[in-house]
Amino acid sequence: MKLNQCPAGTYCYRLVSGTPAGLSVYPNKNDHGCSVHHYCPAGTTVEMAIPPGTMIKVKGAGSLSEAIQLPAGWFAKEFATDADPFAYDSTNPATFSLSTCNPGYYCPPGSYVQVPCPAGTFRANFYGRNVSDCGKCPAGTYCPKVGYANPADCPTGHFCPEGSINPTPCPRGTYNPSVNKYDSRDCTKCDPGFYCPFLG
Repeated sequence: MKLNQCPAGTYCYRLVSGTPAGLSVYPNKNDHGCSVHHYCPAGTTVEMAIPPGTMIKVKGAGSLSEAIQLPAGWFAKEFATDADPFAYDSTNPATFSLSTCNPGYYCPPGSYVQVPCPAGTFRANFYGRNVSDCGKCPAGTYCPKVGYANPADCPTGHFCPEGSINPTPCPRGTYNPSVNKYDSRDCTKCDPGFYCPFLG
């Protein structure tokens, strides 16, 4: 008896009394089609998952070449644990989930994780595409960690030039009672009758 190969875009797999077996009917894409975010070359018995950072939004793909790379400014979680408004197929809880790149991050084309903006930079908006979308922290603020969406105020006793990762303490013999200062000239000489023995 001649065995027929399952055509591309479908998979031929079923359980008969707990034992894997081929199909007894000719496969069709409605009943045996490769599911969304998978592909099935000819002769497939088990669906093949597409790589993270790509998507196939239709059922019955027969080749990985049908997958498209995610656009910049978006990223795909490998699998969503529940359906959400950004899921490709909201009726299927076990699907890839498309999410906008969050503030503090950027997402080049094909991202499946967000890339944090470097320390000393920030991004306040969604849809960052590359590292150049992360701006330097403004003068008078600082960004000590990666992934900052809102720069921190430069504290009293310090000054913070543009792009600061850490506040710079005012020199000995000076003080600064205000926040958000950005230049050493904002540090005032100690008043007569007082002394300032420490940095900051």
